[in-house]
Amino acid sequence: MEGTVKEYDDMTHVTIGKNTRIEKDSMGPLEVPADAYYGVQTLRAMHNFPISGQPMPETFIRAH
Repeated sequence: MEGTVKEYDDMTHVTIGKNTRIEKDSMGPLEVPADAYYGVQTLRAMHNFPISGQPMPETFIRAH
């Protein structure tokens, strides 16, 4: 795809073969898992800023 950044081209491997939906923002379309409660901006942030790779503890999620 012309004019795209390589990192964004590489992100599609995360959702290929799964139920997805296409969401668009100012940077273009991206596949988001169909069962996700988040959108394209959150998915981009998760790929661009992988802080620790560890999810939040379930007890923390339940507390909030």
